[in-house]
Amino acid sequence: LSALTLFGLAPNPFAPPPDHDFEFDRAALILETNATDGDAEIVLDLKSDVDLVRLEVKGPMRHGEDDDGDDDGERKVLDLRSDKSLGVGLSQILVETGEPTLQAVLEAYPAGTYELSGRTLEGRKFRTTLELTHGLPAAPEILFPAEGDDDIPVFGLVIEWAPDAHVASWLVELEREDDLVGKIVAILPAGTSSFAVPQGFLVPGVEYQVGVRASNAEGNVNVRELTFTTL
Repeated sequence: LSALTLFGLAPNPFAPPPDHDFEFDRAALILETNATDGDAEIVLDLKSDVDLVRLEVKGPMRHGEDDDGDDDGERKVLDLRSDKSLGVGLSQILVETGEPTLQAVLEAYPAGTYELSGRTLEGRKFRTTLELTHGLPAAPEILFPAEGDDDIPVFGLVIEWAPDAHVASWLVELEREDDLVGKIVAILPAGTSSFAVPQGFLVPGVEYQVGVRASNAEGNVNVRELTFTTL
């Protein structure tokens, strides 16, 4: 949610009130951390069936931060605008912060209610909210292969990890470290603890990276990654 500060016109006192029943087709505000690298980020993912030309996000004050008295204990974390004169707005918005330490992200973006407001291309104002939580699933424990394995056969590989009853869904990513070929992304349900790599994807003598992502009921993510090399 890197702040893009843009200044708008003064509010029109005769404009219709914001639509509090506005709903995005998809709306998520989540915390994601990488247990391997020790970094973290906040992700805002929005999809709307109408074009947007303005989006403003306000969130809770940070610990020890003074309220200026005008925002009812809120602070602006994103202010984004599309030029209405283009005749086309934004229907999908994906914003990711930088990736500092987990503690830095938690301090910068407190848990709580984040208010989203703005305007559609047709001039309709809207206001809705999303909740950001700081709860994370435990870091996945990849059981096979192991970090640095250099003798993995190209056929019959099954990636395995420790089961976790508190995880709502899993996601497995597998890709070559040299980025020469596309990657595999598999979304798996709760209760899953393995993934069979499709035959023909792996080739001999290549280093691969596998990542296992655990998501909790709030959508927050914890990732574990490792690399291995095929025979």
